[in-house]
Amino acid sequence: MRIDYSGPPLLGKAVGLVAGVALTPESSGALWLISAAIVGAGIGHLFDVFYGGRSRAAAGERDAASRNARQQEFLFAGMGHIAKASGAVMANHIDYVEATIASAGMEAEARKQAIQWFKAGKRSNFDFADLARAAFAGATQHDRRVERAIMGCCVDIGVISMNDEVLARLSRLGNYMGLSKTEVAKMISRGSAAFNGASEPAPATEAEPPMWAYERLNIAPGASAREIKRAYRRLVARFHPDKLDGDASRDEIEQSNTRMREIREAFEALQEV
Repeated sequence: MRIDYSGPPLLGKAVGLVAGVALTPESSGALWLISAAIVGAGIGHLFDVFYGGRSRAAAGERDAASRNARQQEFLFAGMGHIAKASGAVMANHIDYVEATIASAGMEAEARKQAIQWFKAGKRSNFDFADLARAAFAGATQHDRRVERAIMGCCVDIGVISMNDEVLARLSRLGNYMGLSKTEVAKMISRGSAAFNGASEPAPATEAEPPMWAYERLNIAPGASAREIKRAYRRLVARFHPDKLDGDASRDEIEQSNTRMREIREAFEALQEV
């Protein structure tokens, strides 16, 4: 039988000690009483170590499962959000969602849930910000790969009926996941090219230096690569979330993360000029 012990870390020792004393006959001497207490506490310690460790492992598994579920919700709700941007959901949108469900090997119940998430994402008041925090806060390297895969699916469904609203929604979803505008733009370019049958995106005209990026990094237009890197490092040292006090509020942390995304976007934009 599985036991998930989640009590206080010293509970087993305390219970063992008390039980050891209680089970010792009253006629026993003090030495026997002490010995019984020590043995009981020792057994209780084993209980704490064994079942306490299993409890922590079980809690970690539950957290990972919950995080994975929120990421799946973001995927299907995101696709619903993008499909609805063209006004009405098209048959091609539904086909793509069904293909995604099939490729993920989802059974009947999971498929039903995915479709419910897709429908929920079509609502204008769907809260992607809160969902993104639950799915991607403190993102690991694995989570970053998941974010790009989710964004790729949203781009794929978006290029079916691309318009300005689709582009705006893709940009917002990317921002919620912590992806830069530059990265999202590249994914859209590749997705559009693939949808239109091109092996590579059409060659871009010579890029103009993005003035907003210079302003965001607080440097003069035409700054050298060394000056750009120095400004970037200075701003990172100033605005990185790690620089916040330990009692920083949730809003302060979110503002810091947003500021860091803006700084990275500006730096990446200037690297491509």
